[in-house]
Amino acid sequence: MLRHTPGSKNHVHIIRLASLLGFGAGFVDVQGFLKYQVLTNTISGHITFLAEDVSFENWKLVKIIALFMILFLLGALFSSLILSFEKYIHPYTFSIPLVLEFFILMGTAYLGRYYDLNSFNREIYAGMLLFAMSLQNALIMIVTSSWAKEKNAIDNFSESGIPFLQNPDLSQNHDLPVFIRFKFGIYLAFFFLVGAVLALIFFQSWVYLSFLIPALIIVFTLIFDLSHLKSRKLIGNI
Repeated sequence: MLRHTPGSKNHVHIIRLASLLGFGAGFVDVQGFLKYQVLTNTISGHITFLAEDVSFENWKLVKIIALFMILFLLGALFSSLILSFEKYIHPYTFSIPLVLEFFILMGTAYLGRYYDLNSFNREIYAGMLLFAMSLQNALIMIVTSSWAKEKNAIDNFSESGIPFLQNPDLSQNHDLPVFIRFKFGIYLAFFFLVGAVLALIFFQSWVYLSFLIPALIIVFTLIFDLSHLKSRKLIGNI
């Protein structure tokens, strides 16, 4: 169900899938902040720091933050382009952004031992994680028709209540998309927090090797999604 096929999505499957990826997003976000002091799952905070550094004429930091923003934009653009070519290339092109993210996380886990505290290394490692999480964030937004996005847990939890303000009596209106949006917000916020807490625990003992955990989550997500697609094809051929 990662394939972008509007009107034929299994919403329950999308919620499960996004919850898995939300767990990994929370894990990577906390890991990136602990080691590089950079939030890797959102760009809004960097925009605030950019405005502050411009006002203080701290041009070195302005260049670094601008680089982070460009990498985040490039990640989203890459996912969008790959998925737009799906019907022309291969039905499983949806897996390319996640596979690329997997290799970035594996590279971070392996190369982390060579990290030192100089600014250039920090830019490289943090920039790679921003690019990776942007790939995943754009993928989730596309396959859910833009109403779902991985941000931080507070935003997801807050936005999960918006559907009830728009349509408070779901039992009478039976508005499935509204109810799905509510469930998605709750699930994603919960698993994001679980991933963040576990990242704190594992990072203390595993340090960089803890990046292997979100990488394995991506592998599990791909296996889960591909098995679901194959089972649907088998059922359809019966």
